Amino acid sequence: MTSPLSPLIPSSTPAIVITQSFKSSGSPKSPPSSLKNSPRSFSPSHDRFSENPLASSVSVSVDLSRYLSFQDFEQKFNLSQTATETENQATASFSDEIRKSAEKGLTMLLKEDLKVIPHFKSFSKQLDLIVPVIASRMVQGGRLIFAGVGSSGRLAIDLAAKATSNCPEFPCLGIIGGGDCAFISAREDFEDSDKEGELAAKKLKLTKSDIVFLISASGATSYNVGFGHAAANRDCLVYYFYNSTVIPKRTEDLFNRINNKVMPLLLDIGPQAIVGSTRLQAYSVSRICLTYLIGQTLLKYGCSIHPDEISVAALSDKLEKANEIIAKNLSGIAEIISAECAVFRNPHANFYRVNDETRCGYVTMLGTDITFREIFIDTAEIPPTFSTNAYRREDNDQQQKRPEYQAFYVGGDNEAAWKTILGREPHVGDEWSDPSVFLLSTQAQGQETYKNRPKGRGNCVIGVDFWPKGMVVSNHLIEELNVAEEGEATTILIVVSEYDRQSVRAMLEHFESKTVIIDKIEDDPLGLTRSETLKRVLNLVSNGVMTLMNKVLGNKMFDVRPSNYKLIDRCIRNIRSEWFNRYGEWLERETLYPMVIETWEMQKSFLKLGIFTYPTALVVFTMLKKTCGFSQAIDHLQTIRGDISLLC
Repeated sequence: MTSPLSPLIPSSTPAIVITQSFKSSGSPKSPPSSLKNSPRSFSPSHDRFSENPLASSVSVSVDLSRYLSFQDFEQKFNLSQTATETENQATASFSDEIRKSAEKGLTMLLKEDLKVIPHFKSFSKQLDLIVPVIASRMVQGGRLIFAGVGSSGRLAIDLAAKATSNCPEFPCLGIIGGGDCAFISAREDFEDSDKEGELAAKKLKLTKSDIVFLISASGATSYNVGFGHAAANRDCLVYYFYNSTVIPKRTEDLFNRINNKVMPLLLDIGPQAIVGSTRLQAYSVSRICLTYLIGQTLLKYGCSIHPDEISVAALSDKLEKANEIIAKNLSGIAEIISAECAVFRNPHANFYRVNDETRCGYVTMLGTDITFREIFIDTAEIPPTFSTNAYRREDNDQQQKRPEYQAFYVGGDNEAAWKTILGREPHVGDEWSDPSVFLLSTQAQGQETYKNRPKGRGNCVIGVDFWPKGMVVSNHLIEELNVAEEGEATTILIVVSEYDRQSVRAMLEHFESKTVIIDKIEDDPLGLTRSETLKRVLNLVSNGVMTLMNKVLGNKMFDVRPSNYKLIDRCIRNIRSEWFNRYGEWLERETLYPMVIETWEMQKSFLKLGIFTYPTALVVFTMLKKTCGFSQAIDHLQTIRGDISLLC
């Protein structure tokens, strides 16, 4: 008898034998009434692949005792009341609207971006009060340190890079939980570890003159708790910038310390445009506010910046105008979305295949000195946001599926590429801080190189550049796009420029590929306006594409890999919400908790072999709906290509 998953496993793939040993800390509550008379259990523990005719096997043992008990999980990680995890009613129909009209759907997202600026204007008064305090410590030899994990960690590095690019002697550091390589491939487990935060702080040899800014949109990150206590114990001045009124007790404890309290900087901007996607409005408002704070501190520190150019009014005006210009170019952005979707929907593409069978279905981004960090952040955050495949390490990741999105630096070697995204030399110290394991330059040599990246027919290569007035066009970027076009790839150039459209067109007189121009963008000395303009364009594209590829339902990221407790919680909430919307019943969280964990543990074993198994929430939802096991759910999802709207 053949395994139900066997149609999904090509003949070249080793057999999978799943041996599971579940040790739950307690019995879950009964399933909803509609499932009580199910003819078989829907627990993945009943699915076995031992009769698959192929040769080798993999054993997976899932021990729930390694996880928090449900009661502890519920107490520490039920984030349903945090602002960043609540549903935004203004975008609740986003996935439906963008299917009807790409421009209408994109307008919904862009309107949410525009709401960030009034929040910055009002909050700037609070920032003005602390600038003198920060500057006085820095004059005494203190360092300005930003720290976070995931998106917040990437922001921390970006902020420090912006500061030191304006004033190289300005002592500013950006720390991302998990080491510099976590900038590229997310280490979600670090969010849950206060010990790792404590260790990271201790490595910095902090002094009482140092100033530390912890960043977390939800205010719930355990890593920041450990980092914050360690910094406060060293008598540092510690602030916590976050965006949710509701925070867990572990964070409140930072603010209630007996000695050297951590100072809260709360800016609640409400729900994100896409639930939980803090890379959107939360990231933007944090970057705008903290870049402004850096600019004002640079002035106090004696760096040569004209104060009028970085005032609240000047920055707000430029950001608002940039949004208006983006809004006028939504048709061009929609064309990029259409081109990427065509690549992923190509019958030969690997997007929905269980492993890499062809060399079709990939989007490659190319960036320059000015744009590479921004496009890299976007491509690095697509995998943890939408459960696509992450960047592969050069040393040991070849079995994993090739990433659908990958960015490369044009115009320098791998060392230069790393310096460009970090704004400094990498901090080498462990395997997650070794720049040689990720190849980021078009010139790099190895396995995961630009040379070996699929760039022919059935793929898309997109160049992104910023052209300030007086700058020479990057011939390297244009040349790479021309070569890709000759290889029959779909090629697109995105230009954000201070020039007007006519001038940009004149400079591209002999360039024939599709070009999207965001013109008349007035930049500022800190590079904030161009960064935010690039970010919003790239976010519109990636959110639009992933939604049309069934990764977003309404405004919820239904495709979540529950690799830490925050994401387990989000996965549970997504399943409950969709089940209630369809069937009017609320599933018990305690029922779903072990199901999500067990399903994810099974999926991880397949991911290591490069085998695609669909989103965890979708698999669990299908198991519940079809009252079937793991393999049957995967089999059914394959027939509907993962489209939840077809799950009847």
